Amino acid sequence: MDNAIFIWWWIFLLAALAITIVDVYLLLRVVSLCRQVRTLTAETLPAAAGIAKNTSVGDALGRTVPLIVSLAKKSRGAETLTASVAKKLLD
Repeated sequence: MDNAIFIWWWIFLLAALAITIVDVYLLLRVVSLCRQVRTLTAETLPAAAGIAKNTSVGDALGRTVPLIVSLAKKSRGAETLTASVAKKLLD
């Protein structure tokens, strides 16, 4: 009976050692991946700031649409005016 307990003790001890080794390996992979994420984040942070800066002018672009419409309406009036001026100059 004592030998059976001793054998089972060694089996579970080796199993616990194997599980611990696997856990340490997986933990090292997680730490490595976290370092990669930190490195990639540091590399992409300036690009993200540039993208935010470039997209912040979208409001100004939206405000220019009514100005363009107004300019187009006024240019239609200018067409008739220039046509009448050209007609008087050519006559």
